[in-house]
Amino acid sequence: MSSFSPVSARLASLWQLLEGRLKRDDPSHDPAHVLRVYTWSLKLCAEAGAEPELAGAAALLHDLIITPKDGPERSDAATLSAEASVPSLQLVGFNEAEQQRVLEAIATASWSAGKPPRNAEGMVLQDADRLDAIGAIGIARCFACGASMHSRAWMQGEQREGGMWHPVDPWAQSGRSADDRRWALDHFERKLLRLPEGMHTTSARQEAQRRLATMQNFLAALRAELV
Repeated sequence: MSSFSPVSARLASLWQLLEGRLKRDDPSHDPAHVLRVYTWSLKLCAEAGAEPELAGAAALLHDLIITPKDGPERSDAATLSAEASVPSLQLVGFNEAEQQRVLEAIATASWSAGKPPRNAEGMVLQDADRLDAIGAIGIARCFACGASMHSRAWMQGEQREGGMWHPVDPWAQSGRSADDRRWALDHFERKLLRLPEGMHTTSARQEAQRRLATMQNFLAALRAELV
């Protein structure tokens, strides 16, 4: 797991509160993901003009509430996480103005919600969270999330088609619509390959291009193996 290096006593206290509350049954949204987003958020602060302590708090809290990626509340996760963050922020001593900036950053973090960032902390959180969705880590997270959705559906008695990729048409070339709620590979077309173009900071754009190349190489290798 990525290590946690607090930039303030308040962030150290916040992580102590959160570490045991974060979900661990979904490896694509576990504490290691949160810490990677935290680390990248801090890296991007100076470039974006964000306040490191506030950006760090937003990163630690951004996945406080996880909604199923194939459920009706998919786009509500960021808003729910922001709402649930208030008691923790208050408890470790963030004032109302600071809380507002952190909550605004969290509320616009979600790709599914499609909201632009409202402040610099929101910019770095979007960049950091989306960087963790691409590249080698993003590939692993994509298939882990797909497996979790498929397993949950079967456990709930919904015996629907789904898995790593469509068994007959993995690249959606027959006219079928890409469906990333059923087929993990479809998530590349629906979201992952589009993330680099939306980065806000220069450093994130550069890193995103490197990670995009990793994904493109993976997809090329997979296409060759699936022939």
